Amino acid sequence: MPPAVCVQILASLRVITGEDGTDIGETKLRQLRENSRFFREGLEALGLEVLGHHPSPVMPVMLYQPYKIGDFSRLAFNRRLAVVVVGAPATPVTLPRVRFCVSAAHSHADLADALAHISDIADELALKFKLAPPNRLCPGSLEVMEKKEAKERVKRVALAEKSRPAALAAAASLAQGRNTARFAPLHSRGETLGDDLGSTPADPYAATGMTEREPREYTVTLSSQDVLALTNDPVMKEACASTIEKLGLGSCSPRGFYGTFPPHVEVERTIAEFLGCQEAVLYSFGACTVSSVIPAMGHRSDVAVVDRGVGHGILAGLRLAKMDVRWYNHCDAEDCARVFANLEAEDGVTSARLARPGRRRWLITEACFLGTGRLAPLPELVALKETHHARLILDESCSFG
Repeated sequence: MPPAVCVQILASLRVITGEDGTDIGETKLRQLRENSRFFREGLEALGLEVLGHHPSPVMPVMLYQPYKIGDFSRLAFNRRLAVVVVGAPATPVTLPRVRFCVSAAHSHADLADALAHISDIADELALKFKLAPPNRLCPGSLEVMEKKEAKERVKRVALAEKSRPAALAAAASLAQGRNTARFAPLHSRGETLGDDLGSTPADPYAATGMTEREPREYTVTLSSQDVLALTNDPVMKEACASTIEKLGLGSCSPRGFYGTFPPHVEVERTIAEFLGCQEAVLYSFGACTVSSVIPAMGHRSDVAVVDRGVGHGILAGLRLAKMDVRWYNHCDAEDCARVFANLEAEDGVTSARLARPGRRRWLITEACFLGTGRLAPLPELVALKETHHARLILDESCSFG
C-alpha cells in the first residue's frame, strides 16, 4: 500500500475516533448509519432481495440472470446512478448482483430519488423477487439455497460427531507407536532435520557471497523493474508529491474507478509523439497490458507466430485469445521465416499472389526478454512481418522505443 494511502487512513481514523478534537467523525458515523438504515429499508420495501445486514453501507442486490448485469448498469447510468455490477468469475454464473454504496454525504432526498429510479429499473427487469419469487424450475433464490446449505451443514456436523470416537482412537494408536505396518516412521522421531548447508540455519549473506549487510546505492538496479532507480530520484519524488497534493490519491488507482485526469491524457499524448504513432493508451498495471491487448485485438480464428521465450504476460494473452499458436525458436529469425512459410503452405495462399492471406496472422514477441535478457532480431522480424502481411505485437516491458 502506498505511503500516501497509509497517511490517509491514519488521518481518517483520527477524525473517526475524535482525536482531532472535533465531533466530525461522530456526526458522520451517525449520518452514515442513518442513511444505511433508510436505504436498506427502502430496497427491502421494493421487494428486492438484499444481502447483508444493517448497518453495513454496502448493499448487494441479487440479479440472478447474467444478461441483466449489463442491462442494469446501462439503465442506471442513463438515470445518473453510479452502481457496481458483479458477475462471474467473482460470483457464480447464476448469482450476479448489483452493489449500492451509501455515504454520509448523501441526503435523504438523494436516497429517495435513487430508490424511485431503482424501483423503475427493477420493474423493467423483473427484479422484485420478494414479491415474485423465481420460477420453481430455476435454482431458486439465494435465501432458499442458503437454507438448503444450512440443512446440509447440520447433516455433515452430525456425521462428523458420529465418526469422532473412531478417529480419536486411530490417532491415539498412531501416537503410541502402533499401526507401524501402515504408516512410515515420522521424521520428528529422529534427529532434527537441517538444510543442505548443515544442521544450523543458513546465513543467506554467506551463501550468496555477500559481505556487506547494509544496502548500497546503485545507479542501475537489475533486481526490479525500476532498473534506473527512478523511485528514489528527488525530481520524481517532488513531481509525485505535488501531483498528490493537487489531485489526491486513493487505494484504488485504476482510471475505471477515479476517471481520466489531465496527467493521463498528457502522458498518452507525449508517448504517442515520442513513438511517432497516432495514439497511445495508458494502462494502470504493466503486467495486464499485453495480456489484455492480445485478446482485445486477436480472434480465435487468427494464427499467432510466437517466440518460445516470451513471458507470462504474453502467454496469458494467448490463452485468453484462444488463437492458433505456432512457435519459433528463441530469437531465431530464420526459424520464424520457416514457420511463416509453413503457414502459407497450409493456407493455400502465398504473399506473392495475394495481398491478404487467408486468415489474419500475428507476430508476437518481446523486444528485450525478461526471462533471458536477450534482444529480439527486430529488423529481420519486421521484414518478415511485412513480407507475410502479419500484424506485430511487441512487448516492451523491459525496453522502450
